[in-house]
Amino acid sequence: MNIEPYVRFAMHHVWIEGYYLNREIWDHEIIFIEQGSLKFTIEGNTYIAKQNDCVILRPNIHHIIEWNGETCSQPHVHFDFYNHTDKEMVKVSKIRKAQMNKEELTWFREDFFKKNNIDMPCVIHLKNPIEVKNILYKIIEEFTYKNKYSDILLSGLMRELIGIVLRESEASNPEYKKSNQLNELISYMNANVDNNLTLTDFSDKMHISGWKLIQLFNEFYHTTPIKHYNQLKYLRAKDLLENSVIPINEIAKRMHYEDPQTFSRWFKKIDGNYPSYYRKK
Repeated sequence: MNIEPYVRFAMHHVWIEGYYLNREIWDHEIIFIEQGSLKFTIEGNTYIAKQNDCVILRPNIHHIIEWNGETCSQPHVHFDFYNHTDKEMVKVSKIRKAQMNKEELTWFREDFFKKNNIDMPCVIHLKNPIEVKNILYKIIEEFTYKNKYSDILLSGLMRELIGIVLRESEASNPEYKKSNQLNELISYMNANVDNNLTLTDFSDKMHISGWKLIQLFNEFYHTTPIKHYNQLKYLRAKDLLENSVIPINEIAKRMHYEDPQTFSRWFKKIDGNYPSYYRKK
């Protein structure tokens, strides 16, 4: 994603009894619950964010933040995904939309997640909270002291933080586990492209039946495991034909074809050209 993050405000804040916010914000905010808990009401839905949770607040979305019976330590950052011309004019909102003047009503940023069809939950229970915490602390330090090149560092740190939060969001989705397992299978295929693996090898690797694997693979990649593996083998053969002096009959053997003519027919079926075409080039 081609983003240019701009940090508007970042600090480490401690919520104590009596603190209360009822507002819509102009930008996006990421809050990390380091200790304790906070009560959030977002568009009428109530969430209790606890230690190691990450809270995502979006522009122009009504929310209330309340004391939840215990002191809460929460580093947080307000930011834009892009560098807007009015970026330095826009502050951090602590009021309701109904209280804003005409100019302030023009400050609302576009909801990045909605625009990009990202199903981002309001609260994410982080699998790697230390990673998020450490980056947030670096952002707060750079924003607070504004040392030389802080703007460059802040943009890079925000990219990293956004990427990690997006990945954590996907990890909370049951579909992510399937996708991750298939990525591991594809890595296994790449590592064994010179071997003559079968559907049984792949299903054993995934610990599911061959039929189930075909359905799952087709759901994510719109092809079958064997077709994908054959494509990898073809690309390896083509690379050897174009970039090595290994004889064609030896390349055929590497692809587990004892008969070079059978290899040539297999190659032409995929590519449209015989292996000799690339060797001559």
